[in-house]
Amino acid sequence: MIDELYGALCQELTKWCVSMTGSVTLAEDLVQEAFLRALINAGLLEELNPGRRRAWMYRTIKNLYIDRKRREAFETVVDQLPEEGQD
Repeated sequence: MIDELYGALCQELTKWCVSMTGSVTLAEDLVQEAFLRALINAGLLEELNPGRRRAWMYRTIKNLYIDRKRREAFETVVDQLPEEGQD
């Protein structure tokens, strides 16, 4: 089932993700992570019809991207904080 999902959606998801992120490398990383999560959640995906599986993949990638942007923003703020004892 995951092989079929990959064959049907990988290029589509990557193109969409590149348009969302502006980066081929980041898009490929997010799509790869989403398929890893699909493997972990294969039991759940088996129960879904193809349209819902597709929606699950899109939502997973979007959530991964949002999480990454939040983490980057947090890391930027932490890097900009002064060291303790410094003004």
